[in-house]
Amino acid sequence: MDRRRVVVDLLVALAAFAVSVMLVDRTFGDPALREPDLLAYVLLAAHSGSILLRHTRPVLALGIGLAAGLAFAAASYPESLTPVTALVMYSVGAAALPHRTARRVLIGALLLVALTATLGPGPASTDPPLVAAGAWFLGHYARTRRLYTDELEAKNRALEVAQHDLARQAVIEERMRIARELHDVVAHGMSVVAVHAGSGRMVAKDDPAAAERALATIEETTRSALREMRRLLGVLRSAATDESAALGPAPGLEDLDALVADVARSGVDVELRVQGRRRAVPPGVGLSAYRVVQEALTNVIKHAGPARAVVVEVRYSDTDVTVDVVDDGQGAVTAHDSGGHGLVGMRERVAMHGGALEVGPGDAGGFRVIASFPLDDG
Repeated sequence: MDRRRVVVDLLVALAAFAVSVMLVDRTFGDPALREPDLLAYVLLAAHSGSILLRHTRPVLALGIGLAAGLAFAAASYPESLTPVTALVMYSVGAAALPHRTARRVLIGALLLVALTATLGPGPASTDPPLVAAGAWFLGHYARTRRLYTDELEAKNRALEVAQHDLARQAVIEERMRIARELHDVVAHGMSVVAVHAGSGRMVAKDDPAAAERALATIEETTRSALREMRRLLGVLRSAATDESAALGPAPGLEDLDALVADVARSGVDVELRVQGRRRAVPPGVGLSAYRVVQEALTNVIKHAGPARAVVVEVRYSDTDVTVDVVDDGQGAVTAHDSGGHGLVGMRERVAMHGGALEVGPGDAGGFRVIASFPLDDG
C-alpha cells in the first residue's frame, strides 16, 4: 500500500477526531443530552479511525464507522459526528465489489445512516442518507471511469503490439521480396556468365576474338548484376544515406530492350515485339512483368536445350498488359516446373497484382510463359 496514502488517511482521521471532540465539548449543555464520557470519546475515535481501513478493508471500515455512529446517537450524546461516513462510502462505492454485494452494502448502509439520523438529537433529517448515497454513487462512477480508462489503455497497448507485428510482417515481406529480386538477378546473371564462359573456353585457341567478346559480355553482365544487387541491398540499410540517391530505379517494361540484348549475346536469337500502344504502367506491375520475362529467358538458357530462337511479346490493352515468352527448344516442362523458385516467384508476382499466369508447351513446340497483369486506371 502507498505510504503517502496511509499518512494522508491518518492525518484526516486525527483531524476528524479533533473536530468531533471540539464539537462535543462545545455543544454540551442541554440537560436532555448525556454528558460525554470515556465511552463517547472511544466511539468518536472508532468513528473517525474507520477511515484508516477504507482502502484495504472498505466494507469493514464502513461497518465500524456506522456502528460507532449508531451507538453514539443511541446513547444521546451531543451531536458531533463529522462526515467521515461519506468519505468511507465513497471508498466502498469505488471498491471492486461484486454487484450483488455492493447493492446489499449500499442498502444496509443507508438504513443505518437513516436510523442514526433518527436516533440522534434534534429533528430527523433526510440529508445524511442523501449525502451517503451521493458519496457511494460518486465512488461507483469514479470506479467505472477508472475501469473504462484501464480498458482503453489495454486496447491501446494491444493496438501498439498489433501495429508492431504488422510492421514486422511488412519488413519480413519486404525482405522476401528482396530475396526474390536477388534470386532473379543472380540466376539470370550467372546463367549468362556460364554460357559465355563455356563458349569462350571452347573457342579461346581457335578464335581469340570471339573469346574476347565472350569475356566482355561476362564483364558487362556481372557489372550490371552487381549494380542491381547493390540497389536491392541498399533497401536493407537501416538509415538512408546520400549514396541511396545514386541507386538506379527498379527496372520495368521499358528496360526489356536491354534485357533482350543481354540474352542475345548468349547466342540465343531473341525478338522483342510490342502490340498495342505503349503506355505507362504502375511501377510494381512493370517490375513484376520485367522479372517474369527475365526468369523466362533465364529458364530458356538453363533448361530449353538447343533453343536458338525466343520471341518476347508485350501486348498492351485498355485493361491489362500481357507478356508472352515462347522458345523453340525441347519444351522441357518438367525442367521448367520442377518445384524450383523460378516459377514459384513468377506465380507470386503475378498473383500479387491480381493477374493470371500460364506456363506449358508452346503451340509449335518449345515452352511458353504468358503473364497477364490487370491495369486499374481509377
